[in-house]
Amino acid sequence: MKTSRTSLTLSEQDALNHLQHNFDENAILTHSAAVDQLTQAGFEHVEAPSLIEQLLQKGYLYKYDGEIHIT
Repeated sequence: MKTSRTSLTLSEQDALNHLQHNFDENAILTHSAAVDQLTQAGFEHVEAPSLIEQLLQKGYLYKYDGEIHIT
């Protein structure tokens, strides 16, 4: 069964790609750590939290027990 996902904007796709390629699977990624990763990668500080929220809402990320996970 094919799962359809909501499409991403270019900024959202760039943020997701960065998180996927720079996330150590054994590390705990909190919301603030994800925002920090994006701002260190050059995303605007005011834009990074919004990108994380959009990725959560669209199902590309999920939050469990205060940790961010990539689907």
